[in-house]
Amino acid sequence: MASSWRAVMSALGAVVLALCVLAGPYAMGVAVLLLCGVFAWGWPVLMGTPSPRGSTVTITVVAVACVVVVIAMESPAYLSIVMAFGVIGAFLQQLARTDGRENIVGAVSATVTGVVVVTSASGWVLAIMDFAGEETVITGLAVLVLASAVTAFPFRSAYGAAAAAVLGAGGGLAIGAIFPHLSLVTGAIVGLVVGGMMALSHLVLGTFPATSRWSAALGAALLPMLVLGIPIHLVAALAA
Repeated sequence: MASSWRAVMSALGAVVLALCVLAGPYAMGVAVLLLCGVFAWGWPVLMGTPSPRGSTVTITVVAVACVVVVIAMESPAYLSIVMAFGVIGAFLQQLARTDGRENIVGAVSATVTGVVVVTSASGWVLAIMDFAGEETVITGLAVLVLASAVTAFPFRSAYGAAAAAVLGAGGGLAIGAIFPHLSLVTGAIVGLVVGGMMALSHLVLGTFPATSRWSAALGAALLPMLVLGIPIHLVAALAA
């Protein structure tokens, strides 16, 4: 899939989350789970793991556990425990393989990376529970859409990534000036982090040959948005 289509998928994912901001943590949790499920389906294909189905199941189970934990506890304190069990699950999944366990290191690494991504994705649910959470989340998602528009162009250099980061910081700064509980500095930080992550992920993951497949391309498109969950929550918490 071309970079322009991956950018469109990233923007659509951001829109899905944005529509759930005012609906509360339960709606946001459902949206995060939906996007994590799509990511879990495509990520093992993108990484070329020899047992993609098992990796998908492991990542999906961790995503469900993380969302349930953050909604129940309203805290990220127990996410490390869930992620630890997810890492153990990645090893158990490899032990259950009966195909000779080829490329076991790459398979475990890909699954563990997916576990980390969906664990961080639960931060979007936590973020809207913070004092300035809704404003921070909306700012981050708006910058995601802006950065997606930049990454739609077929650039293949760090200059394009830098341009997306700078534009993201500018967009965050402008949005931060609108919201009463969000400072200009906070808005700029959100924009810089989100724009940079979006651009760099498209730059790096776009070089993988597997992105020609829809499932793998969706995994690549959703990764930057999902992994930004915990960073957005931390910014929202610090902005309080």
